[in-house]
Amino acid sequence: MISSRSVIAPRTLSPCAPAASITAPDILGDASNAYVPYLEYAAACWRRSHELPLWKATASCGAPYVGNGESAVFFPTNLLSILIGAPAWVHAAQALCQLVTAAFGAYLLARHLGMSFTAALLTGLTWSLGGFNSAFRLYTPANISALLPWLLLYGDRLVQAPSARRLAPFALVAGLQH
Repeated sequence: MISSRSVIAPRTLSPCAPAASITAPDILGDASNAYVPYLEYAAACWRRSHELPLWKATASCGAPYVGNGESAVFFPTNLLSILIGAPAWVHAAQALCQLVTAAFGAYLLARHLGMSFTAALLTGLTWSLGGFNSAFRLYTPANISALLPWLLLYGDRLVQAPSARRLAPFALVAGLQH
């Protein structure tokens, strides 16, 4: 039997079932109904006035836009997407960037911790293709999880030998996680 919490479960288990029967959550709904419009809204504002929107007047009675963590305006892939106009293919490119960033960061962290090449490669693949990162690839928390191995890597290097040179990449990655 397919669980009602399954990501791949169909909308209803039977065409004869009542409308309120067991349904699967629409896990991509937020991506297509919130995150994509956030990006398109910012790109439209940028095209119109060459300014990033501070406020989104079309959200209920209005809501902060830049201060909203869900918009993630200053995350590098989002900012670049806004500046180039958020074309339709940009979401696939963002997902690929997250995938590669997460995999490479986990690989480097594993090598830093003394794992073999094969174990580090498996670590990178497992982290980037794991459940959370795969299910939430188009959501803003995936931006943070892609950078988590980098933060841990730079944090460990900083603790081992504190210096301004080691603090800079740690601070940069920590700052990007908003």
